[in-house]
Amino acid sequence: MSLYLLSIHKGERYLIPTADVIEVAPYVKPREISGAPDYIVGMIDYRGETLPLVDICFLLSGTPCKVVLCSRILIGKINSPDGEVVTVGWLFDGVTETLRIDEAQFKEPPLHLEGVPYLGDVATDEKGIMQRMVVQQILPEEAYAILFARAD
Repeated sequence: MSLYLLSIHKGERYLIPTADVIEVAPYVKPREISGAPDYIVGMIDYRGETLPLVDICFLLSGTPCKVVLCSRILIGKINSPDGEVVTVGWLFDGVTETLRIDEAQFKEPPLHLEGVPYLGDVATDEKGIMQRMVVQQILPEEAYAILFARAD
């Protein structure tokens, strides 16, 4: 059994593996970054470290997350194609609960869309379909150049 955070966006349920999350934090207003892509909503302070805040709703549907009572910032680490690790914040709306799901419940989805490699296997329960998110593949390729660039 693995533990997942359940996020609901536009009525659809997504599962985020807790193994990919360092901390679940309440929403804080980010400092905006002029010229950043729409899916990077700004920067936040996390325990003295400045992190980029990525809008997962925007990546899923092209519309920004609504800031509501159950909006959360998930702090996690991602790997660059070169193996470098960076800590980021992911903004989710509708993070409502945790679920334990047996890995045997997950099945391959009937569709494999090239542009959304972060949508993984699906599981079902009495409420319907839930799709696992592959956090390591959630950012567009262009984001790596922004997040892993070095100032000379």
